[in-house]
Amino acid sequence: MDRLTEAMGRQAAALRDNVAAGVSAGMHMATAGVTSGVNIMGQGLSQGVQMMGQGLNMGMDFLNSGARAYGRYVIDLSQVTLTHADFMCRFVSDRKWLMGALSRVTFLDLHMLYFVCLCFFGGLILYGSQHPSTGIGLLDSIFMAVSACCVTGLSSADFSQFTFGSQFIMFILILMGSSCLCSIAPLLIRRFYVSVLLKKIKAARACGKFRTSLTQYQLKEYRALGMMIRCILIYWAFFHIMSISIIFIHLCTSATAAAKLQTNGMNVNKFWFALFITVSAFQNAGFSPLPDNLVQFAEDPWVLMPLSFCIMAGNVGLPIFLRWGIRLASHFHRASWGENQLHFILKNSRQLYSNLFPGKQTRILFWILFGTTFVEVVLRLLLDWNCFGNINPSSHILASYFQAVTTRTAGFNVVNLAGFSPSVIVLEICLMYVSAYPVAVSIRATAAHITGQEMDLHPDDNDDDEDNGPGPTSGESHSAIIDHAATTTAAAAPTTTS
Repeated sequence: MDRLTEAMGRQAAALRDNVAAGVSAGMHMATAGVTSGVNIMGQGLSQGVQMMGQGLNMGMDFLNSGARAYGRYVIDLSQVTLTHADFMCRFVSDRKWLMGALSRVTFLDLHMLYFVCLCFFGGLILYGSQHPSTGIGLLDSIFMAVSACCVTGLSSADFSQFTFGSQFIMFILILMGSSCLCSIAPLLIRRFYVSVLLKKIKAARACGKFRTSLTQYQLKEYRALGMMIRCILIYWAFFHIMSISIIFIHLCTSATAAAKLQTNGMNVNKFWFALFITVSAFQNAGFSPLPDNLVQFAEDPWVLMPLSFCIMAGNVGLPIFLRWGIRLASHFHRASWGENQLHFILKNSRQLYSNLFPGKQTRILFWILFGTTFVEVVLRLLLDWNCFGNINPSSHILASYFQAVTTRTAGFNVVNLAGFSPSVIVLEICLMYVSAYPVAVSIRATAAHITGQEMDLHPDDNDDDEDNGPGPTSGESHSAIIDHAATTTAAAAPTTTS
């Protein structure tokens, strides 16, 4: 018994010694592994830091050599230890480089940047607003945004299946891409610089250096630009309000017309349809909340006629209708200062606004527009009378007229284009190709009015182009106008120093 107990004790002691030896060996191996790992990590981190430092130095050398080559910014790495943050601060804070870069930015660059950003971010917002069930991808959303901003009317998806939120985003993009509204930006910029010049004239007058002729010229231009901006906004609002009111009232009073908004499983709100289709027509976007565009309204003059005038007023007819509106307004309140500004605009239309032509050129443009529309209507009726389907003869003329107006610019349709005969398709292609020529030729023909000619400062003098108007009877003096313009400029714009 004692021998058995003694043997078990020796085995337990041996087992205990083996366990202790194993634990000690394991701890030693673990310590060696950790030490080796730390050393490797330290070496790798050291090498990584060295490589980052070398890369940063190479980048700084590249920037330094590039800056030296172009003469914009010179960094002496032998004298300055330059961190990334310090480099960016110095890069931006260099006023000469920044002013030099900004001086090279033109209005065309800003205009292009505006539309690129508008299309890209508009596409992203449109994609985010889509319901997953529509199956419209990012590429289609960007394409639709570009089509809305650039008012082309092309569509890669069924617009009628868009949610109301997506249609509203498209509505905003169409407005932000409006050629009529975007044309106001150059007028605002030009008026701002004229007001800055008036501020300098006020300072020169205080020093006894004052040129009356220059002041009169700039005063006329300053006031005329403000009046021109108001005329464009009133013109834009008039056609929208007119068309929306007529279409909305017609939809509310005609059960037949209202029923067309609820076909094919659709339930389009009456006011939303009138608002969207009017904005789309004036901006020449060509989008419609209905799946068949405007085919259901091929016999409805209360919808097609207002839209046809909006299409013309927002594109080819803009110089015509705008000049007619300004001339009509100039016949009222003849004793007012505003009336004198309207006459000044009519006398110097091309110098003030690129889409406003002299009277003779405007009349030529009108007859070209009337002639091309009349010829297209007649040829369409003669070549393919049955393309409009089973509608009465008078509606044939109405549908042919609307199709002739919308073909060249807007992109709406009141008939299935697949049903056109080859002759009509060739006719439409030709007319779409020459659609921009009348306005382009008018701009080219009136280029002499802005190159080498000064503005007519006396709109009440005899002129063969326009009716004579009364002389200015402004209650304000030139001095008061200069003070007002200079005060407005000082409050609205930061003062710059050379």
